[in-house]
Amino acid sequence: MATVTAEFDDEAVGARLKMLRAVYSEKQAEFAARFGMSPNQYNQYENGKRHLPVHHAIRVAAITGVTLDWLYRDDVSGLPVRLSGLVTGRTS
Repeated sequence: MATVTAEFDDEAVGARLKMLRAVYSEKQAEFAARFGMSPNQYNQYENGKRHLPVHHAIRVAAITGVTLDWLYRDDVSGLPVRLSGLVTGRTS
């Protein structure tokens, strides 16, 4: 049986979290509280020091409307148009 592995760039995931936080114009502590994370924990995810676990990523996606594909893989194809423009810097 084949094993599927996925390598995620924690720094890139963190950069996307930071972009998303900027869309909401919130400080790290405020943003962390939205998802039930401590500010320190969120800071480590945003700075790529720790891997963002799926259970936290699911909360981020459910609350903000982004997709797990965007968070982990930078795939904007499933994002709502409004969010896609904001996180990519392209607005129409």
